[in-house]
Amino acid sequence: MLSLLKRYFYFFSKKSRFLLRNYFGKYKYTFDRDWFYKSEIYQNAKFFLGKNTNNFKMLEIGCFEGLSTTFFVDQFLSKPDSTLTAVDPFILYSKNDHISLLNHLQIKNFFYNISQSKYPEKVQYMGLTSDHFFEVNKTKYNFIYIDGMHTKEQIPKDIINSWDSLLTDGIIWMDDYLGDNCKLKKTFDEAIASLKGKHEVIHRGYQIAIKKLG
Repeated sequence: MLSLLKRYFYFFSKKSRFLLRNYFGKYKYTFDRDWFYKSEIYQNAKFFLGKNTNNFKMLEIGCFEGLSTTFFVDQFLSKPDSTLTAVDPFILYSKNDHISLLNHLQIKNFFYNISQSKYPEKVQYMGLTSDHFFEVNKTKYNFIYIDGMHTKEQIPKDIINSWDSLLTDGIIWMDDYLGDNCKLKKTFDEAIASLKGKHEVIHRGYQIAIKKLG
């Protein structure tokens, strides 16, 4: 009897894991690295972004396997005309600082994960560097997530260009503020201090976020 119960328990627990992995939450996505699920934006996004609204525009600089992309899509794009623009050249850009971590599997995961999200039709993928994207961009955004190149040269450009593309009361959330043993912190701080107009730091930890004030 005990042996039979164990077999039933094993069968149903295995089936439950399958259902959770494939049909619920993050378990329906395919990934090699789970960095995003440990991030501060993952833990705090609902508090800072609140209820999603009509015509909510999101921009993501740096996508990797699409875990952040799918999270934003699933949680914040349910209302009409809400969209997310995902910008990442992947291995098309030889100077990508994640080039050693990227291969065709990660790129395949990105597009597969988008296809499994709630609203894949609301995602616009741009296979450009962020510099090239901002040269042609005409849209203003409510929320911008920056997890692009982590270099002292690129960080200020991404912050300043994002600021110019941000709506009043919009938020820029930046990854790796304390990355590389805090070596990039000064670069972030100086770029944020240089922004024209008023802003408020609304989160500071391993990541940092600012809100554009009117």
